Amino acid sequence: MRNAFYSSSLPKKYNKEYELMGTVNNEIINRYDAFKQFMLNEKYIEQNIIFVKDDSPRNSQELLYESPLKSNHPFGNSLLSIEAKKGFSGKFSARILSDAISNKVLLRYDSDGKTHRNNYDDIPLCQQSITTPHLHKYDEEGRFLAIKTESIMQDETKARGIQTGFRIFCEEGNILSQNDREYPQAIIGDMMTISFETEETDPCEGVNFN
Repeated sequence: MRNAFYSSSLPKKYNKEYELMGTVNNEIINRYDAFKQFMLNEKYIEQNIIFVKDDSPRNSQELLYESPLKSNHPFGNSLLSIEAKKGFSGKFSARILSDAISNKVLLRYDSDGKTHRNNYDDIPLCQQSITTPHLHKYDEEGRFLAIKTESIMQDETKARGIQTGFRIFCEEGNILSQNDREYPQAIIGDMMTISFETEETDPCEGVNFN
């Protein structure tokens, strides 16, 4: 079910989200304790496997998944949102949204796209440009910073894919499945890909042909 505050208030292709770079969000500063408590505590969705398969209302080339988030420490009405490029497992964005702040976005993972700049005076110029994949999160000063976590830097190629990238996002956002209290998996489309392990052994090994 599509959440009303999501579809009616977010612009096409995150223009307002990009405008956050280099600015300060006073709403986060004023409610930082409640925001921090929400982010640090567990949040739950019903599914343990997510299928990103619905057409996005804002972009015909993208698929959309969204689901309410439940928390014992709510911060407004919140939900999980994933948008993915059709036919590409390495082009997706995952977000925690809430109507507690005007621009809605509390946390975002970008697997692909442009380099983002943390344009703040106390950050050295050589450290301001952050390539994808990366996370966006607020600090205590209300800055929506682009960051690379250790999990991302361990293998950036894998972190671009939704299997690893979404796991990193869930770890950072403390998002679990309500069913099994494990991190949910995300799949682009409505079919699971089944991988088969192969063994490089000789089928005739041990056979005596004499």
